[in-house]
Amino acid sequence: MGTPATLTDIDGIGSATAKKLEVAGMKTVAALALADVSTLEALSGMPSGAKFADWIAAAKKLKDADEENTGIHEASGADAETEGAAASDDEAEAKVSEAWGTDAADPAGTAGASAAQADESREQAPTASTDRKDAQGEEKQPGATAQLSVAEHDVPVLVVTGPKKGFRRGGYRFGKEPTIFTDASFVKDIDGMRRILAILSEDKLTCAIRYPDGVEQSVDRQAAADLYALVGSNADFDADAEQLAELSQRVFGRA
Repeated sequence: MGTPATLTDIDGIGSATAKKLEVAGMKTVAALALADVSTLEALSGMPSGAKFADWIAAAKKLKDADEENTGIHEASGADAETEGAAASDDEAEAKVSEAWGTDAADPAGTAGASAAQADESREQAPTASTDRKDAQGEEKQPGATAQLSVAEHDVPVLVVTGPKKGFRRGGYRFGKEPTIFTDASFVKDIDGMRRILAILSEDKLTCAIRYPDGVEQSVDRQAAADLYALVGSNADFDADAEQLAELSQRVFGRA
């Protein structure tokens, strides 16, 4: 958008006259356009032979031109923003659909990384969050509750650290500072269990079980494998809630 017109853009109005008009309350072209000839004639210090009617007419034309330019700029900006958002949504939906399609094509669960790929695709989408809608527009349940600090746990917890520059997985961003989860941190449904699997299967993350006495041990990989066998290969499978809870506790060293 161009620079708005000023009083000195009007023929016959110099900087000195513009200042006098500003003192009289006509600080802009728009204000001058609303004035009448008698008001200008009553002002002192105006140039001899000034054509006030021409000033007002010119001010109206400049005002209309400014408003037209502003409207075009705002409209084009809004269109560009809408198109950009639509493109981002389409790209995000395509990524999610592609990732989940890989799972559906592998009912035997041989593609062990498919759950993690789906999770990563969601997190790369511009609008991704733990409270997000899936590609079909259905509301996803929040993936986790508040996390504990390292020193505040009386049950076994999962301690996860990531690279120094940070890395997102399972709806969380991990870095050098440890992130602590209990088995209650994740909703006991397929989506929640997939988050656990995505975190545990990521090579860029370091995962360990820490007990209240400070002792750490590696995650029960068999429990993780059993969990994947239950929920890792079919997004529509209605897994038994008790089974999910039991496997979650095993993964977190509580069984």
